[in-house]
Amino acid sequence: MRFNKEIFRCEVFLFIFLTSTAVAMNNKCFAAGEPIKIGVIHSLTGVHGSVGKSATNGLELYFDMIGNELAGRDVRVILGGIEEGEI
Repeated sequence: MRFNKEIFRCEVFLFIFLTSTAVAMNNKCFAAGEPIKIGVIHSLTGVHGSVGKSATNGLELYFDMIGNELAGRDVRVILGGIEEGEI
């Protein structure tokens, strides 16, 4: 199995984009104190499975380190996996 830098960069970019978007939005529906939900879809099997698992572990580790909070609100990560060849 080879580490695919392009897929990793895309996943990191997507994570940063979604996180910054959630923090930047400041309107009534976000001010209500409801948890921020971040959806993540990674390939968890096949050739890119190790990259998806590493990215998922890194994401979970990051939120554990910051106490599962962004901007004072709880964060819920919703993980979805795809099978090799689905996309």
